[in-house]
Amino acid sequence: MIIDDRINGCRITKEDITYIDFPGKIFINILKMLILPLIVSSIISSLAQLDAQSSGKMGIRALIYYLATTLIAAIIGIILVLTIRPGSRGNQVEIKPDSKSAEGRTIDTVLDLFRNLFPDNIMEAAFRSVSILIKQIMNDVILIN
Repeated sequence: MIIDDRINGCRITKEDITYIDFPGKIFINILKMLILPLIVSSIISSLAQLDAQSSGKMGIRALIYYLATTLIAAIIGIILVLTIRPGSRGNQVEIKPDSKSAEGRTIDTVLDLFRNLFPDNIMEAAFRSVSILIKQIMNDVILIN
């Protein structure tokens, strides 16, 4: 079976795939940025509504439950990453040398702006910015996210 880069009869380039992938990456970054503050604030607000004796027992139970589920999720995630190996295929975008100038492409600059608007970690966003890395190997230009 020969796999070509056609979907429903349309030719899709690797560059097109990165553009299609962009909104999904932004969505995942927003979810990662919001999930930890939501969990911590819900635990704190629920413990604040309990009396002193109940909150001690409930707090320990909630902490143990949270740590146990986080540990299980981390183990499952590591096992899945080691078996599936996501990102090992199709991670690089190749641009033809006769296409627009690869060094100053406007679309990459705009996409980098949006990637920086929605970081996955609030603290890390204060110290670094995301941008496309452009490498030129012989006559081929490769974009790496």
